[in-house]
Amino acid sequence: ELNNKNAESELLSFIKTYPTHPKSKTAKFQIGRVYFKNENYAEALKWFTEVEEIDLNATDQIEYNFKTAYCYFIQKDYNKARTNFAKVKDGNNKYSEDATYYFAHIAYINKDYTTALNHLNKIKNSSKYAEIYQYYTAQIFLINEKYDDVISFTEPIIAKGTSKYKSQLHKIVGAAYFNKKNYPLAQRNFDVYLADKAAT
Repeated sequence: ELNNKNAESELLSFIKTYPTHPKSKTAKFQIGRVYFKNENYAEALKWFTEVEEIDLNATDQIEYNFKTAYCYFIQKDYNKARTNFAKVKDGNNKYSEDATYYFAHIAYINKDYTTALNHLNKIKNSSKYAEIYQYYTAQIFLINEKYDDVISFTEPIIAKGTSKYKSQLHKIVGAAYFNKKNYPLAQRNFDVYLADKAAT
């Protein structure tokens, strides 16, 4: 495990001395991991792109694909990110849930709402992503003009009162009622949203 600059220097020296050695291939991955851990995603990606996936074992390949995808995601290179997340999302590994979320998020950005919903549904029971699943699902129903679905899906979530997206959900429900020309209920939800916004 590489944790300090000295170790990094030693690995760089090894790579320089023995560029074709099999350990040089994994060394580049290890350096990338350190930069990733330190949230220096541009530098991490520079090292990850030097790695041949085939040179890594199966476990490292999963980590490599997820972390490479995340670096691309941070750089807003969504097409490349999507390709790497796709290699991880359907597996049963420590990164699959996160990869599924980011894959759904990219689909949402790309206005591919069917793909986004399909993948959000896979993480709806996740302790990490349940609330964001609810928010994006309500948002997609609204975008698709499924106003009754917005209301029936979102009002029970609002009634529970525990979602950190409660304020935004009021805004979405308000928009659904507004489009259904139910102006009193639209106003009531917009008022809650605006009151919450003013309080923050």
